[in-house]
This record gives sequence, structure tokens and C-alpha cells, in this order.
Amino acid sequence: MCVDGVLSRHHARMSLSFSIMTLAVVAVFLLGCLAITFEHQLHVNKTATALFTGVICWALYLLDVTSLLATDGIPRWFREQALADAVDDVGRAFALEQQLLHLTGETAGLLLFLIGAMTIVELIDGHEGFALVTKHIRATRKASLLWIVGCLTFFATRPVVSAGRRHSLRPVAPADPGGATPGMARNTW
Repeated sequence: MCVDGVLSRHHARMSLSFSIMTLAVVAVFLLGCLAITFEHQLHVNKTATALFTGVICWALYLLDVTSLLATDGIPRWFREQALADAVDDVGRAFALEQQLLHLTGETAGLLLFLIGAMTIVELIDGHEGFALVTKHIRATRKASLLWIVGCLTFFATRPVVSAGRRHSLRPVAPADPGGATPGMARNTW
């Protein structure tokens, strides 16, 4: 009877903690979205707001990760390694070492791609590449403009796709007499 009472109080405390922390994270996220929406009125940069919102949400998550992260959400191999390393809080270690590191890597990859894409757009704009295209487009309706831009995009990216396919790597037999890397050869079609 006493054990059941302790378990039900513990479950109620975890349930209350879970709902309060979940509401806090959602509230911070919604406030961040509102701040991004009203960027001009608040005179705050979207990037700064998004970064600040993300940091606060992660901090709130890490404050109470034991109630927010389901125990079965941690892979068995990680739990075994954490027990072997005598980690005190397996949930917090998983959140920091696996989840945060993985998402930071994805964000860094996205930012690297965007920096490259923005550089290309700035180079094209600096050499008036967009002006060259836009002065020849005489569309007056949105539907015709959509079709023109879609067709231009399709045909402009076609050589890039063909070039990528022409130089892709394909698996070959290990004993390649052409001197290429074992197991891989240049595709020449």
C-alpha cells in the first residue's frame, strides 16, 4: 500500500513536471515565432531571435530531460555504454551527446549550404545575371510568369544534372585495369 502511494505521487509529480516543462518549451517557441513575425516592429533580427529561442528551448529541455525524454527513447547500446562509463544521468548524457550533437551537425550543414547558395546568388546578381533574364520576360499574369520561371528553371538546371550524372562514381570489379581506385571507377556515359 505504501509503495503504491509513493509510485502514484511520483507519477503525479512527473506528470505535472512534464506538462509544465512542455508548456514552457511551447510558450518560448510561440513567443519566438511571434518575435520573428513582428521583426520590423520590434527592430530585432530574425536570426538572433531564432537562435535565442532555440537556445532557451534546449536549456528548458535539458533542465528536466528525465521527465521529457522517454526511457525507451534512449537506445540500448547508449544505456549500456553509459552504465559502463558510470554516467550519473543517462538521459541528460543522451540529450547532450546524441540529440544535441546530431541536430547541431544538421544545422551546420544547412548553414554551410545556404552560405554557398547565397554566394552564388550574389555573384549572379553582381554580374547582372538576373537583370539579363528579367528584361526578356514580358509576362503580365502570375500564371504565365509561373510557367516561364518553371520552364527556365527546368532547362537551366538540366546541364547541372547531366554533368553530375556523367561524372558520378559507380561500383566496379575490384581488379580494374584502368588504374582507378579499387572498387570504384569513373562513369563515362
